[in-house]
Amino acid sequence: MSLCQYLLHVFVGASNYALFYFYSQRSIPIISIGGKLSIMKLAIWVGIFIGGTLGGWVGALMTNGNWFSITSILLSGVGSILGVWAGYRFAKAYL
Repeated sequence: MSLCQYLLHVFVGASNYALFYFYSQRSIPIISIGGKLSIMKLAIWVGIFIGGTLGGWVGALMTNGNWFSITSILLSGVGSILGVWAGYRFAKAYL
């Protein structure tokens, strides 16, 4: 049992519910729940994280470093929505 499979077994539970796949052409490790490859889901989540972070960062810059301002929170939401779109487009085009 490899380290990745062990960690997957520890964090997810039983190894028969979560399978560990390797995307053969690019050697990217992908965790798949229930047997379906989730490369699109992974790209979308990465897009949400990056978009939300950048949106919140721009909002904080606009309000002199206040991360909890309305502007920062709204731009974080807008960035997350754009991140969903960008992650989907990236996964469709390159993966």
